Amino acid sequence: ITTVAGTIYFGYSGDGGAATNAGLDRPNFPWVDGAGNLFFSEVGNNVVRKVDPRGLITTVAGNYALGGGYSGDGGPATSAELNFPSGVFVTSAGKVFIADTDNSRIRELAPAPLTVTVAPSTATVVVSALQQYTATVTGNANTGVNWFVNGAAGGNSTVGTISTTGVFQAPAAVPSPATVTISAISQVDDTTTGTAQATIANPSVTITVTVSTNPPVTQVYTGTVQPFTATVTGTTNTAVTWYVEGAQGGDATFGTIDTSGNYTAPASVPSPATVTIEAVSQADATAIGVAQVTIVAAPAASQPAPQTVSPGGTANYSLSLNARTGSPSQPITLSCLPSSLPAGATCVFSQNGQTITIITPSNNSVPFALAVTVPSASASLQKAGRPWIAPQLFAVFFPLAGILLLGAKSRKQRVRSMLLAFIGVLLLTLMACGGGGSSPGSTTYTIKIQGTTAAQPNPVTITTASLTVQ
Repeated sequence: ITTVAGTIYFGYSGDGGAATNAGLDRPNFPWVDGAGNLFFSEVGNNVVRKVDPRGLITTVAGNYALGGGYSGDGGPATSAELNFPSGVFVTSAGKVFIADTDNSRIRELAPAPLTVTVAPSTATVVVSALQQYTATVTGNANTGVNWFVNGAAGGNSTVGTISTTGVFQAPAAVPSPATVTISAISQVDDTTTGTAQATIANPSVTITVTVSTNPPVTQVYTGTVQPFTATVTGTTNTAVTWYVEGAQGGDATFGTIDTSGNYTAPASVPSPATVTIEAVSQADATAIGVAQVTIVAAPAASQPAPQTVSPGGTANYSLSLNARTGSPSQPITLSCLPSSLPAGATCVFSQNGQTITIITPSNNSVPFALAVTVPSASASLQKAGRPWIAPQLFAVFFPLAGILLLGAKSRKQRVRSMLLAFIGVLLLTLMACGGGGSSPGSTTYTIKIQGTTAAQPNPVTITTASLTVQ
């Protein structure tokens, strides 16, 4: 046996929290509906409560603070007064009937009416362009809808098509009539429908919008930012509004775009992977520029083990391009970011013992190797300590010792001055030779391994490798 609602505490408490922590007072006759919700009346609290499948409890009828009585017909159920409710019954349509015993009545708790609304309610869509429609369903936990265009499920090539996510693509030619009806029908009740109107129009003949990237790209990696530029001609108003898959500003599924045209690809590859970017002229909504890019999982490799070498040495790394990253149709040209290398160092990639410059992504991991050779003398390699101070101090100290020597009047003072000069020269000589705790230093570099493709010529960092030179 398991307690699913109520605690030893006797009273009324717990709404919005775990049912097993709630205070109940003489619960009666529980009922479970088709969605797994548990309803029961509480005689002592004059309420009806519900425990949802998550185990959370709420009051759905009656008001404990009002005590027992009779009021509330036609208003919110939680504002009504009940008097010794002794049982409940829930229909398949979600209606809750309550035996309000001491009021000698049967009360009905009707669910909120089922409604579907579609936004935007009206829109002008240029031939072949996209428009995102959104359906909002209230009154039922199932918010699914089926989409229609002029009564045809999913539409057709004459009036336009619409996806299961509400993305409408206008037909290639203006239909007759030019305005079509977009419908979203509840999957719970096919008599409940929301509608919107789309007017199909030809593109502007006076204003043109061109969308481009520099350099040109046809692929964008997941999670990366790709700037787009809109060039508007035929008007002094060059402002545009950006859309992704017909949605202004885009969304998390297909990526987002800001008012400057900076597109951020989604975190994962959408379905379909090809995404349409649109720039709509703010001077004329029928002037649209379009670009399409394919979203590809960013190429990535695991980070290799750190390496340590001396000047003149070579560090060897074993790497592997992760499976299902990058595009198998786009070989990756490898390189090391020059600014991340020690000065004068070179990096060479290889595969199966052969020098390579490209790797081809695959559904399996792709092993390759990297060798970084550090020159024997490099301006970037620093020594610990400060031996450069010795010549400067020598130039200052030795004349000063001479002055002290010449200024000495007695033999004892001359001996002391000579001894002081000797000690100073000895110390400076030791410093110049690397004494005084000076030792060779080390420098650690984080080498960035990058890749470019014909479809995405902007370098992307595949992984990094740690190199210490000492």
